[in-house]
Amino acid sequence: MQLSNSKPVFEVVSEEHQQLQNAQSSGAGSEPKTTTEQLDTQLAEMKHAQHGLLQEPYRIKRERNALVPLHRLPGEIFVSILLRCARYVIPGSEQENKVLHSLAQVSIYWFDTILTFPSFWDLLALYHPPRFREWVLKRNTSGLFYIECVPSQEETGPVGEKLLSFMKMAAALAERWKQLTFDGEATDEIMELLQSPTPNLDSLLISSWGSPGAGSRMLELGEGRNIQYLDIDNITVPWSSTRLRGLRGVQIQHISGRLPSLAELHAMLAASPELWWLQLSSWSPSDDGTALASEVTSSHVRPIILPFLTNLILHQIPAEVTHFVLSSITAPTCQCVIAQEVPLPLLNNPASSGTFTGLINGALKAIPRFLLEYRTGSERLGMLSQPRTTVPYGWIDHVDERPGLNSTWLLLEPAQPP
Repeated sequence: MQLSNSKPVFEVVSEEHQQLQNAQSSGAGSEPKTTTEQLDTQLAEMKHAQHGLLQEPYRIKRERNALVPLHRLPGEIFVSILLRCARYVIPGSEQENKVLHSLAQVSIYWFDTILTFPSFWDLLALYHPPRFREWVLKRNTSGLFYIECVPSQEETGPVGEKLLSFMKMAAALAERWKQLTFDGEATDEIMELLQSPTPNLDSLLISSWGSPGAGSRMLELGEGRNIQYLDIDNITVPWSSTRLRGLRGVQIQHISGRLPSLAELHAMLAASPELWWLQLSSWSPSDDGTALASEVTSSHVRPIILPFLTNLILHQIPAEVTHFVLSSITAPTCQCVIAQEVPLPLLNNPASSGTFTGLINGALKAIPRFLLEYRTGSERLGMLSQPRTTVPYGWIDHVDERPGLNSTWLLLEPAQPP
């Protein structure tokens, strides 16, 4: 049963369909057709809006990070803090690279700082791939560099060619050297490159693979900043150079030929009140020590005050140099003394022996126990800390600073040659 005023369903559908066709044909009340280009534009706008929404949290985080007290420090101080964190480990090592990578992931600000400041990109090393060196040079266009030309123990092939190629690249930047570390054969070509003008150099670390029996080669220093760290092995330098003032660490080893005179050695040490490490070992004078001996008898020893000296190492050097150093240096904070073949005249002179006793007392206070060693017929008395302290070998920036005492005293005058 159906109501009289109602229409069947099929009639209603037919009428609506007819009305829609009439409207489309007449265009009345219809919206303009949407084109493909318009749809693409709408999609692009939606994607842009979505990208903006995603970027907004990053913008807010950056503004929030900028309010952190650490980030409001002057840029130089903030960079210095990050550098100290990164270089708490050995500079230039794989550990430092890992630490830098971790620091860069803390925040975008830290990442941008590490990537932007040249101070984080100041190492040019032989073990770096050439592409990485180019990348470092792009990051550091005007800052100073630490040059490290040291072959690894696993190095294979012609090492000399690699050293020469690297030093040619580094020599072009010699005016921006801050520290030079070189370990290799000092050929004529290498020596010419090492003697490039280095006005900003303040740390010189060179180990030369010289031929046995040959005299140590002379490296001219030129004009520039004072050298703070001098670590040379089988290389000599102009000992009277004004750059050898204000030294903080000194290692002079395996040199032969032109040794520093006592006057030159005195000038170097007296002008370096902040010296904390002094190691002189394996010296061979070309004149059998004649000049040094004559200088001892004709000069008066003037005291040298080194308030920060903690380590004093004298090993296999002429007796005149040992006598001079032990009788002239006053170092109240010295905790490690290694002095071999201490000459008898030093012990017999009250003034000189008093200075030497002061050095020994400082080491004795810093060690838990020591051993006196004397063998009949040896004519030597040894005073050794337990555990025994030995002569360290290694770069001065990697030394292990420990208290200790290792001293051997000559109880008889050495026999004079006929």
